[in-house]
Amino acid sequence: MLKRIWEGVLVIVADLKLGMTKRDGADSPVWIGLSTVIILGAIGYLVIWATRLAYLF
Repeated sequence: MLKRIWEGVLVIVADLKLGMTKRDGADSPVWIGLSTVIILGAIGYLVIWATRLAYLF
């Protein structure tokens, strides 16, 4: 049973890897940098928002 679950996990991971990088240039440094800035910016915004909300009361 565990072997069957593991095979299912491998299929999902393989699908995820193909879906994102099958386009030309999807893993270029420009797109990686842009997505990094967006993700870190969103995390920073949430931290600042939560800190301000926590000390509001």
